[in-house]
Amino acid sequence: GLYIMYAAHVSAMAPYTNTGSATPVDIGGSPSRDNPFERDAPVTDKNDTEKDGDDEAADRKEGSPAEAAPPAPSSDQSLRAKIINDAVAYIRSLAVERGRNADWAEDAVRDAVSVTAREALELGVIDLIADDLNDLLTQIDGRAVETAAGSVTLQTADLAIERIAPTLVERILGFIADPNVAVILMSLATTGIIIEMWNPGSIFPGALGLTCLVFGLYAFQVLPFIWLGAVLMGIGAILILIEAYTPAFGLAGLAGLALFGVGIYLLFPPGFEVSPIVIASILISAGVFLGLILVALVSSRSHGPLIGAEAIRRREGIVDDWDGREGHVIVEGERWRARSDKPLKKGDRVRVVEIDGLVLVIRLAKAPGLLSGLGPKEAHAEA
Repeated sequence: GLYIMYAAHVSAMAPYTNTGSATPVDIGGSPSRDNPFERDAPVTDKNDTEKDGDDEAADRKEGSPAEAAPPAPSSDQSLRAKIINDAVAYIRSLAVERGRNADWAEDAVRDAVSVTAREALELGVIDLIADDLNDLLTQIDGRAVETAAGSVTLQTADLAIERIAPTLVERILGFIADPNVAVILMSLATTGIIIEMWNPGSIFPGALGLTCLVFGLYAFQVLPFIWLGAVLMGIGAILILIEAYTPAFGLAGLAGLALFGVGIYLLFPPGFEVSPIVIASILISAGVFLGLILVALVSSRSHGPLIGAEAIRRREGIVDDWDGREGHVIVEGERWRARSDKPLKKGDRVRVVEIDGLVLVIRLAKAPGLLSGLGPKEAHAEA
């Protein structure tokens, strides 16, 4: 900000603000405490100067080695000194060009000094102090400034101020570029695509997943991200997909969730971190999804067969017609030939005991008694 202010033709500050502290620092780190322009010098007493000179002369006569030179600056110190010297030269050139205080600008770079708006005006750092934009335009009206095309007189008294607000599309894109929204979109994209691959033809999960993927990739293009976090998220999504297709009783799913969460945490650099609440919400939602898959797996292995001879055994039906020991019965909406060792009549409720080819072996189903609900179902299944 200070460099821009020094480069401007007219520099103004609002009341109760400050400027300065223009020392270059590394992004994500603090400047070194060591000043590369200062060297530790031995502290000497003024009265001992002559004595020290005599001792030094005596040492030379005796052939003693000269005092060791100060150690050479390290590579980091040399680089820092180079950066600061370059910044000082740049801001001094701006100050000379615009007629501002160059010495204070150098102090702002080397020593990170800062001043208030009133002090900046007194030191010749800025041209004026303005309460707001209208006050600024009023004060600079008629001021002459030097440009590449020559001297130009500003005429700002009657300028109309037009404020341009972001459009709806720009606001939506800005919302999408929020790190929290970006990871939610990528999580929805992963979940939707996995559901679509797990159950082809669902359409909606796949469409939602692809849409979220497009917006998520746009957000990643705008935001700075770390590849390690992106790779960990990808590996986690693959493990979750493996859990959905080849259930490993939660092991692959839990590992995928852990890697996905770590990837989200490491995805963005400092200053763009994702909220821990968002990370926890995403992991809980994905965990519930994996839990439903595990429950569906266990239930699918616990119930009996749904088709074939084993499936129709022990099911109940109603006699459609009967003659002696043979007849026809209706079971699950289908009409079957059946036989029994006991005479039956139309409308009797029966239970399938066995299936012999395409003929059902049935028995009369026991009528539910008063206490039948308390006994096991298997007890009257063989009635």
